[in-house]
Amino acid sequence: MPEFEKLQFMGSLGRDFGIEFAVVKQQLGDGYSNRITIGSSAGTRDWRLALNVMPGTPDGGIMVDDELQSKATYFWEFYCRHMARASASFIITDSLTGKDFLVGFAENKLTFREFAFLLFSSGVQLEYRREPGVATLEDGSLGVNGNPDSI
Repeated sequence: MPEFEKLQFMGSLGRDFGIEFAVVKQQLGDGYSNRITIGSSAGTRDWRLALNVMPGTPDGGIMVDDELQSKATYFWEFYCRHMARASASFIITDSLTGKDFLVGFAENKLTFREFAFLLFSSGVQLEYRREPGVATLEDGSLGVNGNPDSI
C-alpha cells in the first residue's frame, strides 16, 4: 500500500461528518416515483475539521519534529504540504467508528485568512478518496488504524 500521512487529531479539534447516497429518482406523477441507489450502499462520507477554541487563545499546540506549533499553523502547513503534492490523499480516523479513511481537502484555493476562518467556524471540508492499489472494507474504510483486515 502506498504511504499516506495521518492527520493528527488532538483535544479541541471538532469533527463533523456526513454521508451522501447516490440515488437516481424518476418522478412518475401523482406522488409515484422510481428510485435506485447507484454506487456503494455504504454511501460516500465527508468530514469537516474545526477547532473548538477562540482564535488568538492558547490552544495547547502540537509537537512537530520537536517544535511546538499552534494547531492553526499545524493544519495550515498540513494543507499546504498536501496541496503542493497535487492534493495528495491522507488518513484520518473517524471519531464515530474509530476506523481510518483516505481523504483529501475539498478546497483547492484558500488564503490563510479563509482557512483560519473555516477552521475556527464551520470547518475545513474534507472529501472521501479511493486510491488505486489501496484495499478498503465494504464501508470504504481502511479498517481500524489502517488495517483492512480489521472489523
